[in-house]
Amino acid sequence: MNIAQPPIALAELSSISLQRSPVLVVENFWSPDERQFFREKMKQASWKSLSDLPHVRADFPNSGNWAKAEIGPEEGQRFLSRLQLPCIRDHIESFPNIIGRHVGFNYYSYSAGDCLLTHDDTDQG
Repeated sequence: MNIAQPPIALAELSSISLQRSPVLVVENFWSPDERQFFREKMKQASWKSLSDLPHVRADFPNSGNWAKAEIGPEEGQRFLSRLQLPCIRDHIESFPNIIGRHVGFNYYSYSAGDCLLTHDDTDQG
């Protein structure tokens, strides 16, 4: 799989398929004002390190000590409005045996050596 694909413009997003190409790089997804909005909200957020979350740490061993904070309702709505893309909807709906759907947004902060393994809820009881 070749993940070194050129960034795409916002206008081209309707033609993207995450099944064909699982990596999506979008140029200028956020305007400078939007980036500033999120930076300010990140400063106000309540952060927790992985070491403060024992159950999460058990799910993500050997992942360093990244930090996360919940995204507030105002920035969540702004973020969600940008994620209403056909490629994301199609990707979510492509998983077999989906019982329900939920969306949660978090900020993450990483240091050298930190990583976050990806997972989904499809195999959990």
